[in-house]
Amino acid sequence: MYSCREERVCFVEKQLHSEAVLAIACNGVQVITTGRDRCVKIFTIQGQQPSLQQVQEFTVSEVGTTISMHPSNKFFIVSCGNVCWKVIDSHDGTCYATVTVPNTLATIVQICFHPDGHILGVATTDGAVYIYDLITCSVVVDIQDPSASSVAVSSFDFSENGYHIAIAYVDGTFLSLYLLLCVCVCFF
Repeated sequence: MYSCREERVCFVEKQLHSEAVLAIACNGVQVITTGRDRCVKIFTIQGQQPSLQQVQEFTVSEVGTTISMHPSNKFFIVSCGNVCWKVIDSHDGTCYATVTVPNTLATIVQICFHPDGHILGVATTDGAVYIYDLITCSVVVDIQDPSASSVAVSSFDFSENGYHIAIAYVDGTFLSLYLLLCVCVCFF
């Protein structure tokens, strides 16, 4: 962490889990982690010499492999097992919903909130990015690049203004950039 006041880098080391940490999300105030031990832990960043103070710990039924914080910081999404994701309250660990991806043969590789917090992207090993409406937890659009058929998504992200989504694939040969207003006409 960088301390602007002291103009130096401050390192914080802390044992987070009893087994490997698989995913981490940070919003500048909180850090949320998930690991092979099936625990989700929430830490706050505190003090002039930054430190991590654990404030919550939840156990999930399956190993969490990716995690994303909602822009409101009131809840987060964690993928559990290979094919489902859960909406979890960041204050008390209540699970609001468990959703299974349409293709249960694919594995979730990344989850990412849209900047407005109303939709969520879920990338899978079958080369698809499913865009979900968070209110109904249903797929509003399925983005599959025909030239990337059956090539797993390695990473994706929404632009800061939320108008675009960029998708990279594990073969490393190309990047797809979509204007969300064109692919999500039925939603926006």
